[in-house]
Amino acid sequence: MRRRLALLPAVLYALTIATLSHIPGLRPPPGASWADKAVHVVLYTGFGLTLALALTAQLPHRPFGKVALWTFVLGALYAASDEVHQLFVPYRVADFLDWVADVVGIGISVVLARRLSRRWNRWIHT
Repeated sequence: MRRRLALLPAVLYALTIATLSHIPGLRPPPGASWADKAVHVVLYTGFGLTLALALTAQLPHRPFGKVALWTFVLGALYAASDEVHQLFVPYRVADFLDWVADVVGIGISVVLARRLSRRWNRWIHT
């Protein structure tokens, strides 16, 4: 049961990101583009962490390297789909540098998840 519940935070996080992306005209104040990129890094670090821990729970006997690769690929694809989604939202734009910031966040999350994965697996599978 815990294994299935481990998916819930990642799914809820993805839905939250999609909801925020659907707000027309949501953007940082003029001249604060660095703040926008920082928000992307932080949001996707959280998303990547929940995704990595969910995958760790689903694939308990896989080496963490495979989990990390899947986390990175799925996270980057989700970030790309999020940017494409924004093309269809009024007053929003798809930005390659936003995607890069998202991928940086996913990368950070993989490093953090590596530190947490053993404890997480013990808790999930007890």
